Amino acid sequence: MVLGKTEWVARPLPALKGGLAGAFTALFSTRYAVYEGPYLDKDPISHVSYHPLKDEIVIQAGETKWKTESSTFGPLTFRFEERTYEIQEKMTGRFAVARDGAVVAEGQARFRSVIVTTYPDEMQGFFGQLAIGLLIRTLFSELGL
Repeated sequence: MVLGKTEWVARPLPALKGGLAGAFTALFSTRYAVYEGPYLDKDPISHVSYHPLKDEIVIQAGETKWKTESSTFGPLTFRFEERTYEIQEKMTGRFAVARDGAVVAEGQARFRSVIVTTYPDEMQGFFGQLAIGLLIRTLFSELGL
């Protein structure tokens, strides 16, 4: 995935172990290691996971942790630098991220990709990882698991 000028690569954690068992369990994994660029020989910059029972995306980058919160009838929300954001989703896969009622980012989730078309430059790294979380969530729901 490319966001801005940065390429992001995500690998399911079981696939990193190798072997047939790792390859099979990777098909259903909801935990991914995220690399900046195609440099899989380096340590991942973060881990992104999706927890379907809570409908929660968790991004762990070093000591910093972000997670979305789900409500029964409302949008996903998350906190970033002490501000609350809402992810407003449509049935078409399009989504908008709003802060205080104003849209700050837009994109579209598809079966195998998430495209973030607009976003604040200072949040590029965060949105790159959030897009991977949204992709994991979309794959999980499309597979009907």
